[in-house]
Amino acid sequence: MKREPREDKTVTRIEALMREMGIPERIMILDLGLNSNSIPRWRYENSKPHLKKIREIADYLGVTVAFL
Repeated sequence: MKREPREDKTVTRIEALMREMGIPERIMILDLGLNSNSIPRWRYENSKPHLKKIREIADYLGVTVAFL
């Protein structure tokens, strides 16, 4: 049974920016030192990135935390 992604604006924006910038998920995970399951967990489970990680992701993607 395939799990459906949950609606989360922060995760949706992160993924949209990654696509727009051509950044593969695995590259961002490596660059930021994230657990390889972080993004899938945010996408499919009731889990959200911690504020510290959101700050790091925002810096990495060149946007503000408020945008995410």
